[in-house]
Amino acid sequence: MKNKNEKRFPFGTVLFVILCVALLLFGLYWVLEGINQPVPIIPEGLIV
Repeated sequence: MKNKNEKRFPFGTVLFVILCVALLLFGLYWVLEGINQPVPIIPEGLIV
């Protein structure tokens, strides 16, 4: 039963890795969008 309860990676570590990957993907997406659109922070609705 001990082997079943023990996991290779702690739950917190898995969450941390997923969070880091999500932040990296979001950062890459934001940078690529920033290159395509000079001002990605301001929605087009506010400009009009």
